[in-house]
Amino acid sequence: MPAFTLAASAVPAEAVVGLIALGVLVAIAGHLAASRRTVVTGLVILFAGSSLMLVGGYLAYRDDPVDPRPCAQPESC
Repeated sequence: MPAFTLAASAVPAEAVVGLIALGVLVAIAGHLAASRRTVVTGLVILFAGSSLMLVGGYLAYRDDPVDPRPCAQPESC
């Protein structure tokens, strides 16, 4: 298993949500301060957190062949 996979699977969801929230707050502060550099920094943080969320979701379900959603018709599942 590659080291990136191990590192990405060890990141807790709370840290990713915190990173996204931090990015939003930094971007809003940049808008209020009229600082383009701060807005861009906040957006970079926001997109990094969003990317981690997507990668974490993929890694969590890539080896699990069972669909986690409830089955509408139990006979067909």
